[in-house]
Amino acid sequence: MRAATKIVPLLLGLLTCCAAIPLAFGQAYPAKPIRIVMPFPAGGAGDATARALADRLTSKMAQSIILDPRPGGGTTISVQYVINQPPDGYTLVNLVNSAAIRSAMANAPFDVRKDLVGVVRWTKTPLYVAINPQTVPVTSIRELVAFAKANPGKVNIGTYGVGSLGHLAGELLAQTAGITVTHVNYNGSVGSLTALLRGDTHAAVDAFSSLSGHVGTGRLRLLSTTSGDRSPFTPDVPGMRESGFPNIDVYAYSLLAAPNGTPPDILAKLNVTVNEIIREPAFIAQLAKLGQQPGGGSVEATAEILRNEVALYHKIISDGKLQLD
Repeated sequence: MRAATKIVPLLLGLLTCCAAIPLAFGQAYPAKPIRIVMPFPAGGAGDATARALADRLTSKMAQSIILDPRPGGGTTISVQYVINQPPDGYTLVNLVNSAAIRSAMANAPFDVRKDLVGVVRWTKTPLYVAINPQTVPVTSIRELVAFAKANPGKVNIGTYGVGSLGHLAGELLAQTAGITVTHVNYNGSVGSLTALLRGDTHAAVDAFSSLSGHVGTGRLRLLSTTSGDRSPFTPDVPGMRESGFPNIDVYAYSLLAAPNGTPPDILAKLNVTVNEIIREPAFIAQLAKLGQQPGGGSVEATAEILRNEVALYHKIISDGKLQLD
């Protein structure tokens, strides 16, 4: 009986130790703060949007969400950093279109389709095609195309940088419409906008936030969004489908991604949580104040978005023989 009395506490101790093993090695995700690496400096519009998401994620996941700005190289620095992190769900990257554009280049520094796995595209917002009505006598995309065909090679489109989404969206319109235009790339939206207002360029492709201040005064006219449909922010401006180009559907976006190899259950938890947040009326209103529309979708749909984005940009670059490197 004495031996049995000694064995029982020993067995209880072993069972207690075994029960503690899952707690040590299989803690529920997330068990520590999560970093979201940002491709642009703190303080801008993109940073403000991401902070809104980080605040809600912190509340819903009961862990701190830390924004980690790593700008430079047209998203290359931020993306390559995250690619080299452990695929454990604790380091994410907020992708913007530039990452897919760089993946489509001839000497791509990475491939977002293979080196990363998408979590969810959580915002999507179109750009706009704008003209100066004092120098270009058109009121629609169809009329702009007709003007360009009547003046082959003489129409200039200003954008905010070589290889930017605005540059490729303008090139896509030209290729789809069968017109020849000259792209004039400026170092940022301010230069592109100034040139358009001066009449140095005939059109520009840029974000509504960059153009809106001169639309109400009549100095600029918005011809179309770059998306297939109208934007809720500009219900009077047609989308590309109404403008006669149903195959053009381009959005600027923010898309969370993780290193390739991140466990599916972690991706699923992040995806479900972010989708819940971006459906909240208060969060939608917060995005609207920042000029953003909510995105959404499954992990699988997000992977399809990245595949389609890279394929689209590769085709634009290839068909236009663009030198972006």
